[in-house]
Amino acid sequence: MHKRFFEAIPGLSVDDNMRAALENVWVEKITQSRDFKELHIYVVSEHLIHKKMIYTLEGMIKQQLFPHRQIIIQIEERYQLSAQYTPKNLWHAYKDSILLEFLYNGKLLRKVFEEGEIAFSEDGSVEVTLADHTVARNKAEEVKGLLRKIFQDRCGVTGEIRMTFAKSEKKTFDEERDRMTELEAARILQGSAIGTAEKKPIKEEEKKETPEKKKEFRSSYSKKKGSGFGKKKNIHDDVLYGFDFEEEPLPIEEILGEMGEVVIEGQVISVEERQLKTGTSLFIFPMTDFTDSITIKMFARPERAEQVREFLQPKVFLKVKGTTAIDKFDGELGISSVSGVRKGMDGRVGRVDNAPQKRVELHCHTKMSDMDGVAETKALLKQAESWGHPAMAITDHGVVQAFTEANHAGVKNLKIIYGVEGYLVDDLKETVIRPGNRRYNETCVVFDIETTGLSPYKDKIIEIGAVKLVDGEIVDRFSEFVDPERPISQETERLTGINDKMVLDAEKIETVLPRFLEFCGDAIIVAHNASFDTGFIREQAKRQGFPYEPSIVDTLGLARILLPHLKRFKLDLVAEAVGVTLEQHHRAVYDAEATAGIFQEFIKMLKQRGIETLKDTNRLGNMSPEAMKKLPRYHIILLAKNDVGRINLYRLVSMSHLK
Repeated sequence: MHKRFFEAIPGLSVDDNMRAALENVWVEKITQSRDFKELHIYVVSEHLIHKKMIYTLEGMIKQQLFPHRQIIIQIEERYQLSAQYTPKNLWHAYKDSILLEFLYNGKLLRKVFEEGEIAFSEDGSVEVTLADHTVARNKAEEVKGLLRKIFQDRCGVTGEIRMTFAKSEKKTFDEERDRMTELEAARILQGSAIGTAEKKPIKEEEKKETPEKKKEFRSSYSKKKGSGFGKKKNIHDDVLYGFDFEEEPLPIEEILGEMGEVVIEGQVISVEERQLKTGTSLFIFPMTDFTDSITIKMFARPERAEQVREFLQPKVFLKVKGTTAIDKFDGELGISSVSGVRKGMDGRVGRVDNAPQKRVELHCHTKMSDMDGVAETKALLKQAESWGHPAMAITDHGVVQAFTEANHAGVKNLKIIYGVEGYLVDDLKETVIRPGNRRYNETCVVFDIETTGLSPYKDKIIEIGAVKLVDGEIVDRFSEFVDPERPISQETERLTGINDKMVLDAEKIETVLPRFLEFCGDAIIVAHNASFDTGFIREQAKRQGFPYEPSIVDTLGLARILLPHLKRFKLDLVAEAVGVTLEQHHRAVYDAEATAGIFQEFIKMLKQRGIETLKDTNRLGNMSPEAMKKLPRYHIILLAKNDVGRINLYRLVSMSHLK
C-alpha cells in the first residue's frame, strides 16, 4: 500500500501539532478482523511519535470515521530510526511513551517496572533489575516481552534484554506514611497520657456454651439474616437497590483487572440512562473514590427504574457491589452485574501538614491574578492558618487588590506578608560585552549555531556557521556539522532542516570547537541574540578547559537602538528591515551570512552617528521607556518589609501601570 497517512485515511480532522507529527508517516497496510470488530493500521515513520498521540489518534479515528460501529482501532507503528538510536538513547527519547504503554497494559505491570531499574551496557544489551518479590517474578516475562516488542520489533534497536532481581532499597510510600504516623503519634503523646480500660473478667459459667444458648444464637441469626432464596432481610437500613452486603469497600485504584465481585464506595460523577427495546433501563454512571474512577453499568426493570432515578444522582455517595469485567464494546474495565447498592459517605479526610517545621509560602495568587488564580483570599489564609503555618505572602500578578480582603480575613495566628509578582526587564544589559578600546574596523567573526534545545547545559550543538570580517568586508567562512551523539528530534529537524543522517559522520564537539576557536582567534565576536549562542560556546569551552572571554557585539541589541520602529527584532524581520536576503532561516551558515550582512549595515549607520568604537555603542544604548517595553520580561517577587514598604509598593505599582 505505502501511502502517506492522510492519503490512506482521508477525512480525518486533527490539530496542527498532530498533523505535523504525521506529515512523514506512511501507511503500509490496513487489515480488518473477520468479525469486523477490529481494524489494524500499520504505519512506518522515521521519527518517534509519542504513544499518547497514538492512543489519541486511535480514538479520533473511531469517533470520526466509525461513530456508529462497535469497532476497536489499533495502530501498529514501526520506526526506521537512524544509527544514533542506541538502546540508551532510545530510552531517554522514548521513556515517557514506554511508561505510558506499561500503564496501558496494566497498573500492576507499570508499578513492577517502575520499582525496578534499567541499565545499558556498552555491547548494546539492556539489563532490567526488578524488586525481588513474588509479584515481580511473576511479571518478569511480561515486562521482558513488552520491552522486546518496543525496542526490537517496533524501533529496530537490537540488543539482548536481561532480567535480574535485587532487594529494593527505595523507601516506599507506605514506609514514609508509617514514619509520618509515628512522628504524629510521638507529638500527641508528649502532651497527653494514654490509659487502658480495665477489662471486665468473664465468669466461667458465661464461657460455657449450652444447648439453650446455641438455639438462642440460631434463632437470632435467622431473624437477622432471613431465610429462603431471594427473601433475605437487610441487616442495614440504607439499602437502596438489590441485596444487602457487608463487605468492606475496595479502593478503585486497586482494581487492576477482572477480579470477580467487588464493593466500591465513592461519588457519582454523572448519570446516563438508556431505554432498551425490552423496556429495561440501562444506567451508566462513572464513580470516583478520589484514588481512581470506574464506570458502572446497571440494568433496572421498568417497575424499578423510577426507584433508581430517585437515588442515582450526580455528586451523591454510594456503595456498590458488582462484578468487574472488560466491556466488550469499548474495551474498558468497568463494573456490571450490580447486585446491591447502599448509601455511601464522603470518606475524604482534609489535608494536613505534619511537617515538624512549617513552611512559609512566599508566592501565592488569589483570584485577583487574572487567568492565573481562582482562590478567595480569605480561604487561602484560613487554610494556611489551619495547617499551622506562621506566615503567608499574597503576591498577585501586577496588582495589590487582594490586600483589603486579606486585612479583614480574621486570621489570628498567621502573619500576612503583602507583596506582588511584578514584571522585570533588564534595561541595563549592554549591547557590547567587554568592549575595551576596540573598533568596528578590526577583525570580527559573525557566527550562529543550531542546537538540539535551549539549554547549554543539557542540549547539544549540531552546527556552527561563521564568517570573518575585516574592515567590514567578508574574508573567510567556517561551516561544520557537529555529531550530538543523540537523536535529533522531529521538532528540531522541522525547525533547522538538519537530520540524523547529516550529522552522523560529523565530528564531535571536542574536535570541532578547537577548530572554531582557532578560526575566531582574538576577533570581536558578533551574533544575533548573542547570549544564546555564546552561552553554548562558553559552556563547551569550559568543559574542554579553553578560556573564552572575547569582546561580544549583539546585533539584537543594536537593532533595538538603530531600528526603534520595529515591534519585534527576530533575525528575519531585522534582515528585511535593512534589505538583507536571508536564504534559509535556522541554518547556521545562512543565518551567519545574513547576520554579517545586517552587521555591515549597522556599522554604516553607527558611523553616520559618529560611533566607531564598541565602548561608544553602549553609551548610545541608554533605554527609553518605549524601548524598555519591547525587552523580554521576567517575573520578580516583591515583598513589603513593613508599613512603609507597603506604601512604597503601592506607589511602585501605580507608577508601573501609569508609565
